[in-house]
Amino acid sequence: MAEADRRWHLRRALALAGMVAALLVGAAALPSGCLVQTLAGLPCPGCGLSSAVAATVRGDLAGAAILHPLGPAVAAMFLLLFLLSAAQAWRPARTPEGRQRALRLCRSADRLLLAGLAGAWLWRLAALV
Repeated sequence: MAEADRRWHLRRALALAGMVAALLVGAAALPSGCLVQTLAGLPCPGCGLSSAVAATVRGDLAGAAILHPLGPAVAAMFLLLFLLSAAQAWRPARTPEGRQRALRLCRSADRLLLAGLAGAWLWRLAALV
């Protein structure tokens, strides 16, 4: 079981590193516009989030906050989850309680991100009214 947890954390760390690398390398090549907004006429929860995270990684916090209010928070969460996952993959917790604590922290961060996206989306929709 510990080996499966370790592989999960390693895959997660690699995926997060890949996302940040893709943002750094290809932020200018991101397509402009949102398919949901184009089709439905309403902004989606993630409109501008990729560009906001890329701006945060480049150090432009003011620009990131304008693009999407959660951009800096998502970038910080990516960094936290990357460090936690890399640490767990490199040196896993020795006890079952430690492994469960690490998994709970990752899942809590995921839930917090989803709640933040829902809140930002409701804020944007309320601004349209």
